[in-house]
Amino acid sequence: MKGSHGTTKSREESIRKFGWHVGRGRAGTGVYFWKECEHYVQLAIGWYKRALNEKRYRNDSNKLCTVIIADLETEEDEILDFDNRELRSNVYRMAKDRGLSYTNTREISSLFDLFISELQVETGFKYKIVTMEVAPPGSEYCNYPVELLGTPICCAVRDIESIDIIDTLNC
Repeated sequence: MKGSHGTTKSREESIRKFGWHVGRGRAGTGVYFWKECEHYVQLAIGWYKRALNEKRYRNDSNKLCTVIIADLETEEDEILDFDNRELRSNVYRMAKDRGLSYTNTREISSLFDLFISELQVETGFKYKIVTMEVAPPGSEYCNYPVELLGTPICCAVRDIESIDIIDTLNC
């Protein structure tokens, strides 16, 4: 599987020098990529623009947009696909049972981490990549045709050894 990751030139240089920094997001802890599709570079640029607008890059010395294209390498049984309705229903029930907010990103991320940890124990599989549909960055940042294509697929890479950078694009 291939993915795109939008960031700044400073961060791309840091990734190459020191490695990836995992963060918290909609599908738990990981490094986030847009799964390869016709628009995956535009989605990465849109994410960069949104993060830039939200001042997430305020301390970066070189704020120029860079899209990292990577092979996301793992075995098929190490990918957890949250497009499975039963899995999503189980996560919803877990959130409801714990009285968690459905809008707090930190709580959602922690919930997914807990759910995945419990599922790994139950199944005996280690999930290195989690895939799920997520909303695109927004029409003001990216011209992604949601009405035609539906929501794009995001990959949260939990095992950074699964990431092999194959190209970078300056935008």
